[in-house]
Parts: sequence; C-alpha cells; structure tokens
Amino acid sequence: MHNPNSAVERIKNHLAYKLGQAMIEYNKNGGGYLSLFKKLYNIKKQHKKEKQIYQETIKVFPTLKYPELKQCPDYNEALKCYFHLSYMLGEVLIKADQDKFIGGYFNLNKYIKKKKLKKNLNYFKIFLKNLIKLILMLLKL
Repeated sequence: MHNPNSAVERIKNHLAYKLGQAMIEYNKNGGGYLSLFKKLYNIKKQHKKEKQIYQETIKVFPTLKYPELKQCPDYNEALKCYFHLSYMLGEVLIKADQDKFIGGYFNLNKYIKKKKLKKNLNYFKIFLKNLIKLILMLLKL
C-alpha cells in the first residue's frame, strides 16, 4: 500500500476486493479453473501474511497504526468502493468459504442474489442519510 492515509487504497487492500478483482480478471482473460483456484488461494495466503506482519509491526511500533477510515480525507470516495463489483464478489466468495461445510460453494449463486438486494438497500440507506443531513443543514440556514 502506497498511502495508508488514503481510504480508497485501504479498501482496495481488503481481502474481499483482491479476491473479486482476481475473479474479474479471470473472467476477462480466461484460463482454467485450477489456475483461478490457485490464484485465489495465493492471494488469501499473501493477504494473511501481510496482515500478520502489520499486527506484529503495530505491537512493536504502535505509532504506525493506520488511522480510522472515517478520519481519512477521501472517506466519501471510499464508500463507493464498497459497492464495486470486485468488492461484492469477494465478499460473496468469503461468505461461501466460511460456509463451505454446509454447501457454501454450491449456494454461491444464492449469495450473489442476496448481495444484489443488500446493495440496493444500502444505496437507499446512504441516500436517506445524505438527504437528512441536507435537510438539517437547510433548516439551520
């Protein structure tokens, strides 16, 4: 990560975003399923190593801890990244992996459909929050 104070870069550094990005690249470029699974496994393993190194670094140097996302100057732009296709695909894949012993990968299509419904609901919630803030600002004037 180049700039830890950038909320957009930090969200793009999440495991969900990385996995989704790899799935989209696979869809564009093609290749075998085995190569996709290997790539996803390597991304997950690399992310786990990076996270462990970060945790150990914070224990030694607590001042290097990243600020909260809400404190970053580009936080509003970063909220849009949560709704990128790559982030949503990654979240669905992580959910399927967590439920793998109860048929998570077989229910992947169902998880994707649920995620689309949640996406529309989240857009509506964000719209309402922004509308309420706007109305309150206008009332103060």
